[in-house]
Amino acid sequence: MSALRASHTNELDPGIHALLRRCSEIAGEILHLDSQVKKLRADLKHLDAALKVMGYVNEDALPVRKACTSGIFHRKELGRPAHLVGSDIRLT
Repeated sequence: MSALRASHTNELDPGIHALLRRCSEIAGEILHLDSQVKKLRADLKHLDAALKVMGYVNEDALPVRKACTSGIFHRKELGRPAHLVGSDIRLT
């Protein structure tokens, strides 16, 4: 795609330009949200540390649960090495 963008940018139709622009927008949103997640994790870590320093212990607190992926992935699919995922698909 980079070769296409570099050599034929002026010749691409408006649809391709719109798709490239949207890709860029999504990439920017991902970077922004990643930075927000890092900040929120740091904030949570500081709050937990402050509560611990103040002697607060919540024995009734439930542990953080992982997101449910049932129905989305096959059993142990995410644990497969990358070269095996989709190895039954032939590219033509």
